[in-house]
Amino acid sequence: MDETREEFFNACSEMYSKKEIELFETAIDFIKQKFGSEKRISGEEQVVNNIRIGLVLVKSKLTSEIVCAGLLYGLDERLAPKEIQDNFGKGISDLVFGQNQLRVLREKNRNAEAEIVRKILLTSLYAPRVIFVKLASKLTSLLTLGALPELEQKRITKEVFEIYAPLANRFGLEYIKRNLEDEAFKIINPKKFREISEFLKASKEERESFIKSFISEVEVLLKNKVKILKIKGRDKHIYSIFKKITDRGVPLEKHKDHFAIRIIAENVEDCYKILGVLHENYFPVEGTLKDYINLYTPL
Repeated sequence: MDETREEFFNACSEMYSKKEIELFETAIDFIKQKFGSEKRISGEEQVVNNIRIGLVLVKSKLTSEIVCAGLLYGLDERLAPKEIQDNFGKGISDLVFGQNQLRVLREKNRNAEAEIVRKILLTSLYAPRVIFVKLASKLTSLLTLGALPELEQKRITKEVFEIYAPLANRFGLEYIKRNLEDEAFKIINPKKFREISEFLKASKEERESFIKSFISEVEVLLKNKVKILKIKGRDKHIYSIFKKITDRGVPLEKHKDHFAIRIIAENVEDCYKILGVLHENYFPVEGTLKDYINLYTPL
């Protein structure tokens, strides 16, 4: 547990205030009292799993209330709301006990189609933040899914692809979405996961060098034309690459779409200005241009 706890607080150090970190310390001490040495089916201590949930939420850059609710995950099944509220306040208590509401909704609609379930979860909860905690919990569960029977693994990974990863995407939780898909993919197709992973490791330096160079090039093109808040580059995740080579029928070694850059502007108008500048200087690949600016609807 010490190693997981240390990783958690290291991740917190640059994002949260001293008061918020003290709140997290209180929450971890609290779950140690309530869960003790209780273990999950995988053999991992429940406390360790909860700290992992908190870590996922920290890496997703979410508020301290949401992180704390993640650390307290599962206590709604053994404590009264008043005990959580007295120790952590009503906001955190509502997020913790919202997990029970989420479980009831999911169970009532167990046989519904995935799209319907997603809509129900999006519209029925008083606070979408409850879903954030659930998504983090689902990700940590995938890490130890091998302890479950194969049939149960298939059911859970199917839900991840059809319900939980799309929800993470809908809320803009990129870290959770990418890792949900990759961890589920690793379970259902370990051979292909390993193949793509090793390919990416072998070409890592080349990709990083290209991304850095391309960002510099784009910054020069946009200078004095559009105000840019931030430009960042990232590798495409493993499942995303698998989907593209499958959909396009292109062998992995010939597939070039392994990375992306993201340009963040102040408003929609500036986004289209940026797109115009890019079109003036680069040719879009035929059939691949998508207007995510127009499709995006703020929550």
